[in-house]
Amino acid sequence: MIREGQIYSNTRKFVITSVSLKWVVVLFQGGSVYRHTRKRFEKCNFELIAEYPTWQEAVNSREFRL
Repeated sequence: MIREGQIYSNTRKFVITSVSLKWVVVLFQGGSVYRHTRKRFEKCNFELIAEYPTWQEAVNSREFRL
């Protein structure tokens, strides 16, 4: 299940900052923000690295900063 505060990786690391019925908003390490449709995001094979209670904690985590 997709939730705020999850850190994923494909070629770059990103954090889920917002989830709605239709959209998933992600923040990349470089600071760029991208909005995926939820359906498309769920079809992608991203690697889940870590989970935190909030996206702010995830952004400040060791896993995201490295």
